[in-house]
Amino acid sequence: KIANDMLPSMVERISDPWLRWFVLFDPATSLAKVKCPILALNGEKDTQVKVQQNFEAIESALSKAGHKNHKLVNLKNLNHLFQTCKTGDLSEYGQIEETFAKEALDELTTWLKALK
Repeated sequence: KIANDMLPSMVERISDPWLRWFVLFDPATSLAKVKCPILALNGEKDTQVKVQQNFEAIESALSKAGHKNHKLVNLKNLNHLFQTCKTGDLSEYGQIEETFAKEALDELTTWLKALK
């Protein structure tokens, strides 16, 4: 049950134009228009974006668009912020000193160098 004092705040949040855009946005439409090479990275322990579901949707959209120059990489033990983590839970974010895992940076660097 929702407390009466929480209702105005909730209505304000769900009325936010950005939130409505975010919820209704279909990335497949945008992906279908991309012509340049694509690198999609996902952390294995990302609890905000599930790797299998995310990669299946990306692969499907790119396949339907006939896009052939793309690479999808699942990075082991990394969270949503590409930090090495134990669980991937949001509560870990502030406890991890690493800004961006070397593995993610290496993957990105290798991919960019291969574009030459």
